[in-house]
Amino acid sequence: MTMRRVEVTPIDALPHLAKVFYRADHGKSDGASVSIDFDLTYILQTKDGVSKIFAFIAGDEMEAYRQHGLLPSEGPA
Repeated sequence: MTMRRVEVTPIDALPHLAKVFYRADHGKSDGASVSIDFDLTYILQTKDGVSKIFAFIAGDEMEAYRQHGLLPSEGPA
C-alpha cells in the first residue's frame, strides 16, 4: 500500500478534511499483479499543533478486492 497524495481542506479554525489517495499492489494466485486505487477522507482536529483523527469515510474496499479477483465473489472477507 502506498500513499499517492493528500488533499487538505479546512472546515473551520480547528477541524479539517484530509483526503488521502492510496494504491494497493497485490499479486494474484495466477501470478498476475493488480493495483487498486483507494481514497479515504479523514476528519481531523488540530489543536496546539497536534492533529487527531476523529472520523473517516471510506468506500467498500472489500468489494473492490472482489471485483479484482482477490476475494471470493460472495461471502465474508
